[in-house]
Amino acid sequence: MSRRLSSLVLVLLAVTLTGAAAAQDREVRGTITRAEDHEPLSDAIVTVIGTTRSAKTGPAGHYTILVPTGPARFQVRAVAYRRQEVDVAADQTTVDVALVQDVFKLDELVVTGQATDVERRNAATSTAIVNGEDLNGVPAQSVDRALEGRVAGANIQSNSGAPGAGIQVQIRGNNTVIGSSDPLFVVDGVIMSNATVASGLSSVTGSSGNQDRADAQDDGTNRLADLNPNDIATIEVLKSAAASSIYGSKAANGVVIITTRRGQNGKARANITQRMGFSELSRGPGARAFDTTSAFGLYDSTLVRSYLVNGTLPVFDHLRELAGSKPLNYETLLDVSGGSENTKFFASGGWKHDGGIISNTQAERQTLRANIDQKLSKSLSLSLYNSFSRTTNDKGFTNNDNNGASVTYSLAYIPSFVPLTPVNGIYPQPAITYFGSNPLQTAALARNDETAVRYLG
Repeated sequence: MSRRLSSLVLVLLAVTLTGAAAAQDREVRGTITRAEDHEPLSDAIVTVIGTTRSAKTGPAGHYTILVPTGPARFQVRAVAYRRQEVDVAADQTTVDVALVQDVFKLDELVVTGQATDVERRNAATSTAIVNGEDLNGVPAQSVDRALEGRVAGANIQSNSGAPGAGIQVQIRGNNTVIGSSDPLFVVDGVIMSNATVASGLSSVTGSSGNQDRADAQDDGTNRLADLNPNDIATIEVLKSAAASSIYGSKAANGVVIITTRRGQNGKARANITQRMGFSELSRGPGARAFDTTSAFGLYDSTLVRSYLVNGTLPVFDHLRELAGSKPLNYETLLDVSGGSENTKFFASGGWKHDGGIISNTQAERQTLRANIDQKLSKSLSLSLYNSFSRTTNDKGFTNNDNNGASVTYSLAYIPSFVPLTPVNGIYPQPAITYFGSNPLQTAALARNDETAVRYLG
């Protein structure tokens, strides 16, 4: 009897808690239309970012969705229209959105299957091919950066301007709200892990609002950065859903197939390439010169007077102080290839270093590769692909942040008359700043480094 009573109490408690949680939700309605003529859009998807809640519009373009209490952000998507995100206030119950037509992706092919070794003119899939010559025509920091602008319909963009910064590659858009949108990378037939290690910045600063969310900082490095672009023969991008017929659900976001260089018949040949240069800040917003009248109108007059020098306010170019370095960049590449009718080989090594214009930021990559093709008989051959890489970088704190750790964001809150450079080795703590931060001190003392060692074969 007591067990039945306990079970009944638990059920009633669960129902009560569920009802309380549901009561906290609010209903938001709206209409999705076309921007050009304000006609309703059917089958548009409205998603509450950060949750799994979504709704689809009907023939009249109307939708209804339950939203948690507090402010929210909607993502609105429709086929052949640009994706749009809108902020929803905590007391807002109606949200109407007009989507702009995406004219550049209307001619994408719809495919049903993928064949192996088929001529491109006969292929039933939507593909894009980039060869090694095009990829290395202009030196790039990494393979993913070299692909920018070379694959039609692919969204390839950097998440910050720091050396070794992450690159997001989207081939088929967002197929999940909370999961990764990265495609599947296959190198010489081997699926390449694109796992990233979070920097932990959001945990240190509390910028995510949740100390347990170490992954909230979105500056992870794409692991394509571990590959030497000089080793690549071709890159084939499968943009259709047909890729799933080969690689399964892992290919839902598309597939990037990378083939590395192999040896050819003939006398052994060696190539060596040496590049050197430097990076510098090309331009910036400049520093605003304040007089006492303009400064008194924005800041506390007593505080402003404490910065006066001989009756005038000084002018410091904080951006130049932060990003005024001119680091040396260099790259050394060496490859040897050749072979006979039965044995072919390709071996390469590379060392690349890119310094950052902000102190203590850099990216470096060392790579070794050996590809061997051995013909054992008329009908049997053996191919070996081996690569080793070591990638290190320190991106600094230049990405998204809500608590003053991002040095570039903090600069926007510090007027030019406030000194930031150290005196006798001690950094001043500016009274007018963002969350009490001195971005020069953060850049000089903080570390955001990462090392990845990888063998692929």
